[in-house]
Amino acid sequence: MKKTIIVLACTAFLACNKNGNEEQKSNAVVWAETAETTMPMTKDSLWSQEDWDKTYKLDKPQIFNSITKAVRSGKLKACSFINHDIDYTLPEFDAILSRWDSTYMTDNPKIPGTKMNVPIRIDTSPDDISQIRFEEKIVFDTLTNTLSKKVTSALILAFKLDETGQVVGQKPLFCVKFPDANAAAEKK
Repeated sequence: MKKTIIVLACTAFLACNKNGNEEQKSNAVVWAETAETTMPMTKDSLWSQEDWDKTYKLDKPQIFNSITKAVRSGKLKACSFINHDIDYTLPEFDAILSRWDSTYMTDNPKIPGTKMNVPIRIDTSPDDISQIRFEEKIVFDTLTNTLSKKVTSALILAFKLDETGQVVGQKPLFCVKFPDANAAAEKK
């Protein structure tokens, strides 16, 4: 008799728990399968420093360093910003962050008044990052009236400079896929 009561209690508990999970799933309404959010990483000239600091509380070095460290350790995947299915190898990723420029000109110390090409190494730093664009899924829970966003990837952009060092726009550096995005891509 005790065994029967225990079995019935467990069955009732599992049935109630299963129905609760099904009910919870039906409360989720997908607002956007993919949406893009842009986060500026540099103050616009129209903003005062005080307003910028109140609105955006960013730690650029922490953001940049944590992403690059996670990619280098293999915990995150860096991919092409055009096609998210093309993952960068570690040497390709490092080549994006550090490159040699052979067009730099300087005075020739041996022949005064003349210029010579000198290759210089250009490393990407947190200060170079101008914007991050997040691709995310947005879900609204009708039971709790809460909104949740799940980031699937982040596109890191930097300033594009002309020959004189003036900013002429932005250029994509790389994209980072987050683990749940990798799992979803493998299921397809």
